[in-house]
Amino acid sequence: MVAITPYDEAPVLNRIDKKDRSTMRKGKRVGLQVAEATDASIVDQYYEQFLAVMLRKGMFPSYGRECPRMLWDHVHPSGILLALKVIDPDGNTVATGLFPHDNKTIYFWGGASRAEARRYSPNDLLQWSVIEWAIQHGLSAYDMSGDGMFNRKFGGEFQEQQRWTKFYSQIARWGQFAYAKYHATRMKLTSRLTRTSHKYCVRHVDFIRAHPLIRAG
Repeated sequence: MVAITPYDEAPVLNRIDKKDRSTMRKGKRVGLQVAEATDASIVDQYYEQFLAVMLRKGMFPSYGRECPRMLWDHVHPSGILLALKVIDPDGNTVATGLFPHDNKTIYFWGGASRAEARRYSPNDLLQWSVIEWAIQHGLSAYDMSGDGMFNRKFGGEFQEQQRWTKFYSQIARWGQFAYAKYHATRMKLTSRLTRTSHKYCVRHVDFIRAHPLIRAG
């Protein structure tokens, strides 16, 4: 959780290391711009980048395209969803993020970026832009969801959350446990299948490129 002083960015900047502040501004130095999305195309841009990130990590997405689409359809019309995209000098969207909010806190729902743009640190610029937006709109906190190094570089502090689950029967308890096991196993198997399929496709394409006669036929 990043504490924010409404209408004053100095306290937040003071908690960020000088090197990290330089990384945040790297994108602007190379011509990246951050824009607020105004139409639903941001959903497809985000999900395509999200899928690519999952594939690079050898993982399978835990939700489909319909989830960010529902977020846009049901939350954005109420004016409580900030959708940002980072655009390079050629007009390409190299990073995207979806951030629902209320009148006190803005939340990281999801964000992703293109691999070829990582050397410009578009994610750092994206996250700082969210914080700037929150400061300018009088919010007091940014929930970045998690306790990674990326969160702490913005001055965030981990706040442990507790969750209680009540079962009204032993069968329901067993059912929940069984489904959790099934879901974890399914995710692992799907991830392995996705990695294998991706490697096969890459090798197949490389083979065709290396043999002009096959390409011509």
